[in-house]
Amino acid sequence: MQDSVGVRVAIAMVLKSLQPGRYHASYQQFKTIRKLGVANSNMYLALVEGSDSLRATRGDQVKQYLNRSPTYLMWFGRFKQGCLRCIGQDARQNWAITLDAMHAPTQDLEKERGIVENLHRQHMIASVGAYSVIAYGGSFWGNEVFLTDLYGLCKYLRELEDKDFIVIPLLGQFKGEKHSRYHLQPLATTKSSGLPIRE
Repeated sequence: MQDSVGVRVAIAMVLKSLQPGRYHASYQQFKTIRKLGVANSNMYLALVEGSDSLRATRGDQVKQYLNRSPTYLMWFGRFKQGCLRCIGQDARQNWAITLDAMHAPTQDLEKERGIVENLHRQHMIASVGAYSVIAYGGSFWGNEVFLTDLYGLCKYLRELEDKDFIVIPLLGQFKGEKHSRYHLQPLATTKSSGLPIRE
């Protein structure tokens, strides 16, 4: 039974690979089609049969589980290796945001903040500007900026008022930190980029 499920998943992956992809009109890449195998193993482990088959090999520390999922069999692993070798992987990096692309919205936000009289609207504009500048200046992923602690940010802005840098305090699950202390990221305010980082 398990072998037949694994064979059906393998056939589904091959058929999926023949559909047009994002980068290539005649096929899809391995990283796209492998999701079918991952989805199948997740569904199997969510079933009663799959959860009953789990056997832990460690105690309270790092655990490894033995199970009977059809997509974890040796032949299925070799099938995936063959797919990867035949299809290959065309990895393309995302384009970086240029400095000109950062200057245009920050200048627009500064102009709008000077015109708008509504206090709530001013706070919204300042929040968007701060998010953009922190993400760009600190080279953060988008979700990491939300770890910025506003109390710590105000505190360090006051303490470092006469310095040519500011400190972005991140609080939470960031680079191994355990929520109790800040991860401090300095940003230079006198960059040649001309971005209004302190403002």
